[in-house]
Amino acid sequence: MINEKRKTREKRKKLIITSTIIITFAIFITLMITLKNSPLRPLVDDNGLATRDTIVNQDYYDEVATKQKAQEEMDRVLDVVLSQPEKTYSAIESIIKYFAQTDTYRAQMSLAIQSDYSTDEDRQEILDNYIAYSKNFGIIIADAQAIEVLRNISLLEYENFKNTYKIVFTTIQAEDINSENLSIHQNEFEKEFIKTISNEQLQEIATSVTSVFMRVNSIIDLHETQINKDSTYEFILSQFPVMIKKGTKLTIKGELVSQDALRLLGDMSLLENEFNLLFYLLILGLVSIMVVLVVLFKLMVIPRYDITYKQLLMIGLVIVILFVFAFFIPNDYYLIIPILIVPMMLSMLTNHRLAIVITIPIAILLTIMLNADVLYMTVVIVGGIISVYLVKNTSNRLRYAASGIIVGFINILIFVIMSQLLGISIQTMLVDFAYIAIASIVSSIISLGLLPVFESLFNVITPFKLLELSNPSQPLINKMLLEAPGTYHHSLMVGNLAEAGAEAIGANGLLARVGAYYHDIGKLNRPGFFSENQTTKNNPHDKMNPSLSTFVITNHPKDGYELAKKHKLPHAIRDIIIQHHGTTLVQYFYHKASQNDEANEKDFRYPGPRPSTKEAAVVLLADSVEASVRSMNKTSKGEIEGFIRKLIKDKLDDGQLDLCDLTLRDLDDIADAFTRVFSGYFHSRIQYPDKVEGVQIETVD
Repeated sequence: MINEKRKTREKRKKLIITSTIIITFAIFITLMITLKNSPLRPLVDDNGLATRDTIVNQDYYDEVATKQKAQEEMDRVLDVVLSQPEKTYSAIESIIKYFAQTDTYRAQMSLAIQSDYSTDEDRQEILDNYIAYSKNFGIIIADAQAIEVLRNISLLEYENFKNTYKIVFTTIQAEDINSENLSIHQNEFEKEFIKTISNEQLQEIATSVTSVFMRVNSIIDLHETQINKDSTYEFILSQFPVMIKKGTKLTIKGELVSQDALRLLGDMSLLENEFNLLFYLLILGLVSIMVVLVVLFKLMVIPRYDITYKQLLMIGLVIVILFVFAFFIPNDYYLIIPILIVPMMLSMLTNHRLAIVITIPIAILLTIMLNADVLYMTVVIVGGIISVYLVKNTSNRLRYAASGIIVGFINILIFVIMSQLLGISIQTMLVDFAYIAIASIVSSIISLGLLPVFESLFNVITPFKLLELSNPSQPLINKMLLEAPGTYHHSLMVGNLAEAGAEAIGANGLLARVGAYYHDIGKLNRPGFFSENQTTKNNPHDKMNPSLSTFVITNHPKDGYELAKKHKLPHAIRDIIIQHHGTTLVQYFYHKASQNDEANEKDFRYPGPRPSTKEAAVVLLADSVEASVRSMNKTSKGEIEGFIRKLIKDKLDDGQLDLCDLTLRDLDDIADAFTRVFSGYFHSRIQYPDKVEGVQIETVD
């Protein structure tokens, strides 16, 4: 009961602190956006651009716009059509007669082909008669087309052609066809017909026949049509006047002021320059909506990624830095704002998916703040997402810096494509292209310089930090080499295994390697109590009871965690240290205790916690496998692989992998990776003779 109350209080406290941080940053961003748009300058600058928003303070009838609207509606009025159904029937009847005669010619051709007395001249005469018959109607049929329809195609194909033609023709002919849209209906027939009949010869015949038999079957009543148009025009003028409503923005900051807007402003002489509370509340509401969307997407996309208070502050600070740049850089040069700071830094400092989730709303808010257009927002979003994946898990500072150049070129390409789609001349945007490239490059440089600061302030881990921690000159690693050399070499081997295993399942191989380097630093408190550091046969555990030995052994993850905390190692490394044994049973001492009296298995297990990340789980498996395989007498590849898979299965059955996201497929890939590493470690050796002509020869590995 007490624990439940404590958990409830902790959840409430976390919710309050998280909400406070989010609300603070939301208010700050709102102020940045609104102050950037404050009404302190002339309405229109020398370039005809609005320096602020102007708002109508009362309803106003716009006569010019009303007449324009009435004209547009009048143009949309459909013509009054008088149908002539007798012409439709006549056209359809002509088609029926034409195909009936074609049926006759096909029958004659079929008899001529089957008859032994028929000659080529007889068959040619039938073709000529068909061509002449068609020509009487004005239908031009080529010899190849006549042969195709009378002779080549089967009866089934011909019936399909004829019936399809009649159906499509009847459907199109039944529509209102006049002299102005006749060609449109003929084209419509062709499109529908070729969907069913793929034979090109038949398609050409159908087109020729249609051009002759499809007829005008309606006329436009110009008088009635004009009456309808005039009445529509008058109706719109009287019933649907264009009103400029109170609160409407006539000008938008940074955009060109139109002549209509200037005319309306001049007519009304009303400019809203006073403090606009509604505008501030709308911006705050928009920022709040963006925050809520980010939280929802985070819960859906990366539900297991827990964000601490420090990380929340760090994310907010990164965003604030970008908005500070946006606030102080003049609107005329907004394209040089280092927009990639947020996606690039958050990709390195947090999670690449979270970086993408945050980049999109930030792009929208930045576009609003700068009064930019959809083109700019598109560049920010697409460029940001690409930069996230370019710098994801990179450990090379040069590559990180080069990613800014790459994204710069990509952003220019996006700008060019979008400009063409929007009909903007590229020649007028050459300077903009230069600004975009500069912004991308500057973003990578600034973020590269800020990363060490954020790593230090918020104790976060990046590939750069991991490389720094893997340096053998690091105090803890150097101390382990000097005071616990066996543990040091064991950690190196575990690092090799962990990196291979992590990369095989798509996890962070560098984090797994560095975590493995530090996973046993807790042994530095009592290095002599661990077998890999015992250089003599004197084992202190021989003089201790199993329970005390178990306490010493199982305490090293906790000791390592405290040591890592003292040396300010990142949380990800600390988690691997404390979790690298999970709640595994110390079998040797448990078995030893069981021989003397009844032993409680729980007392001989590591205190945990069990691994909660893929990297920590891989280190647990690598640690167990390395120690066990190294003690094997037989080292064939098959035996190693079988032994590795058994050890992994034992950990799985023991529940040590229940809290991480490893699948059975992942475990299989990890086993394969471990086997490859050990295959190189236990490679075959050439056995040299001990002596050659009196010279002592050493065995070479």
